[in-house]
Amino acid sequence: MKRAIALFLSLLLLLSATALADDMIIVNCNEWVSLRKAPSTSSERLKKVPLYEIVTDCQWEDDDFMRCTYEGVTGYIQNKYLEPVEANEPETVLDVQLPEYSMDVMAMRQYDGSEKLTVVGYDASGAEKWRYVTDGGEPTELSMTDAFVGGTSDDPRVLVFNAREGLYSLNLYTGEAVWLLSDSEVNLGASISHAVDADGNLYISGYYGPDPVCIGHDGKVRWQSASGSDDIYWPYRITVEDRGIVTQYAMMDRDEHEGRVIYDRDDGHVVDIEYDR
Repeated sequence: MKRAIALFLSLLLLLSATALADDMIIVNCNEWVSLRKAPSTSSERLKKVPLYEIVTDCQWEDDDFMRCTYEGVTGYIQNKYLEPVEANEPETVLDVQLPEYSMDVMAMRQYDGSEKLTVVGYDASGAEKWRYVTDGGEPTELSMTDAFVGGTSDDPRVLVFNAREGLYSLNLYTGEAVWLLSDSEVNLGASISHAVDADGNLYISGYYGPDPVCIGHDGKVRWQSASGSDDIYWPYRITVEDRGIVTQYAMMDRDEHEGRVIYDRDDGHVVDIEYDR
């Protein structure tokens, strides 16, 4: 009887393993992993599968490998690089179509021991043109990475923020870094709010500070603002308006009202303060 039960359990486990045909996501690598012809690290590489890409029809092969399909090609990937999509689906930070430039840009934030941001540029056909991966360090209650489109109509850029290093300005078409404004030059905080004007000037503020910083299209700091009050903090939205750089704060006074500070676009001085009552 015990032998029969053991055989039944063994068969059940085998059926469960072979029946698994779920989608998995690539994790625990810097840029890509190998999809191999056979379940061996010495086997021929069929394709490179980038970080955070989804592979389908996944089935356990053994303790080290899983059989998967990626872009119509079936092969084997080491188990340590695969996790269920449901538990590890990246957070979409940026997903924008830019038909005037024949480019699309997507950025995905993933928490995998550290906070990582993957930014990908696609051409009009949907083909990947470039990929940029940055590590924001140990996860906290704030977002340590971000990405947004900026620059000018003649010189578009993708701005990538990494609290460990600073702010990168990437060429929209190639993903190459045009400049880096390092964290040692100016601290932009974390969980940043941002806005861009038509001249490519950036206005950035972190949730725990500082007040907005203006950065030119060339990557140089133009001004650093200050609200002038210790009771005004937690900025969470910046907009560029005719009256100035309007920054929305979650706390404006000790009564916990929300409100706005309007900063001058040219030098960052306070133009007006508005309270939500």
